[in-house]
Amino acid sequence: MNQPQDPGGSYLVYPQSLRAAAESIFRASDAVARFGQTELPGRHLADGDLGILGRISGLTDLYNGVVEAMANRRRSSANILRDFATVTDKAADYYETVDEEGYREMKKTGAGIK
Repeated sequence: MNQPQDPGGSYLVYPQSLRAAAESIFRASDAVARFGQTELPGRHLADGDLGILGRISGLTDLYNGVVEAMANRRRSSANILRDFATVTDKAADYYETVDEEGYREMKKTGAGIK
């Protein structure tokens, strides 16, 4: 059943909205992971790519360090998003169960069901 839950009397929870949010977060996690697999590889510079000034100034190493840091953060960010999506999906499961239990109880007692 897709009715909002109000277990504590202070808020309503729509399980289908939680489920939709979880799906969006899973897609974001996948997009972040793909970015690291498709956009970052091959972005490192070789010593001569910026010429002698790039090598002397250390700009090539600095740039490569930034690319590596982005790759590391991308992995971490994708994992955090995936964990958040999983928890959100589990919350939707919980509220769907609460909703089903409430419906069964109402049906059993005849309250509000015609």
